[in-house]
Amino acid sequence: MTFTGDWAKARRILRVGKDGRLKNAIKIALRQEAEWFRREVVVGIRNQAPGGKQFKPLKPATIAAKGSSKALIDSNTLRRSITRKTFDGGDKQFVGVLRTAREKNGSAVADIAAIHEYGAPKANIPARPFLQPVEDATGKDSPKRMLARVAILLGGDLGRLLFNGISLKSSK
Repeated sequence: MTFTGDWAKARRILRVGKDGRLKNAIKIALRQEAEWFRREVVVGIRNQAPGGKQFKPLKPATIAAKGSSKALIDSNTLRRSITRKTFDGGDKQFVGVLRTAREKNGSAVADIAAIHEYGAPKANIPARPFLQPVEDATGKDSPKRMLARVAILLGGDLGRLLFNGISLKSSK
């Protein structure tokens, strides 16, 4: 069996993994993807339609009490508390509300976020998810976006090999 091709080019491409550039590019791309996801969640709350899925309307009594028909936006604490955090030397990213985030009155923002994400039937609060709809709408394209990010970061032969016109546009 005979293999043909540009073996010098293949060796150059594969060498990227040995010098740590590929691993570093993957970590950076993961951080960029997590930050992109965080922004999509924040924009979704602002537009009242995370992942393109409209929030359930507020009840008239709720609108009267808070003076607004916008869900999840009273003090903006929840929206401002949506964060991205790096773990395990950059190998893992967290996007959500940290347990340490607090309202001015000391309430845990993560508890409030959970009530909105999943609802609280006993308190007659319907679910108004803001994380899962973004994941549902954008998650299937995450591998393509990651590959494109890595390719752009690496550039050169490997970047061109990986990058095949994949878009990194936001769904604003």
